Amino acid sequence: MSLNLSQRFNNLNIAEKLVVINILCFAIPALLRVFFFLFDSDNTDYFRYFNLPANLSQFINQPWSIITYSFLHGGILHLLFNMLVLYYVGRMFIAYVGNRKFLSVYFMGVIAGGVAFIITYNLFPVFSQVVGVSELVGASAGVMAILIFMCGYVPRMRINFFFFSIPFYVLGVGLVIYDLLTIPLNNNAGGSIAHLGGAALGFYSVYQYKLGKSFGNSFEKFLDSFLNAYKFSSNKSRFKVNKNQDYKKKKRRKKSKQSSESQERIEKILKKISQSGYQSLSQEEKEFLFNKED
Repeated sequence: MSLNLSQRFNNLNIAEKLVVINILCFAIPALLRVFFFLFDSDNTDYFRYFNLPANLSQFINQPWSIITYSFLHGGILHLLFNMLVLYYVGRMFIAYVGNRKFLSVYFMGVIAGGVAFIITYNLFPVFSQVVGVSELVGASAGVMAILIFMCGYVPRMRINFFFFSIPFYVLGVGLVIYDLLTIPLNNNAGGSIAHLGGAALGFYSVYQYKLGKSFGNSFEKFLDSFLNAYKFSSNKSRFKVNKNQDYKKKKRRKKSKQSSESQERIEKILKKISQSGYQSLSQEEKEFLFNKED
């Protein structure tokens, strides 16, 4: 059973894996809190050390929280909304741009949102009374970075809302304005600020990407080295002696040809989306687009 679950997890794309990890990171602490409560045990919330504190001295003592806060959520609705957006927009992002860029933009958005939260709470007097007790959790900053990147990448693509549809960029602009205006109107000012930090990172990323510049490449290389540390090459592939070099060349040419044909088809689908909207795609075209990985 465990092997089957492991295989299913490995078959997921990177956005779907992040959704699963976030759900587990929400469920495990919740179950442990129930266990501690029932047995009247130590109720210290050790998971708070993974929350992002606004207080600078606290943050210095737990610097890992600039990443780990994104895997924790304040409630089921908070988790549900973030995971739904991450799942649908994440699959679209991967289909268009690839896994590597997805991870880069997502985690840079998480960091940007966290930095915006800390700076704002320590800079503006209105937060001086709560900076010592304020903490941030949730994947919203990373999700916003992914969403705004796609709003800039395919701005004219239309998305359906019940009985009407709107261009993607309208959704992005609306969410940014909403977060900006609600900073003084709710008890989640830190969350709104983090959203704006992630949105700014997403916008700058897509702007640089469309210009063909290398913004985020260093972070992508860091992610590559981190992920490769957990990959183990088999002895067979490590000590294999290739005697037929012609076969290898033919295989590379065939792979290159297939990649070129696949890219041409993606470009045709994107052109169709820009002209007639996402809903004009056939089911086969949608499956091809979402199953395409970097």
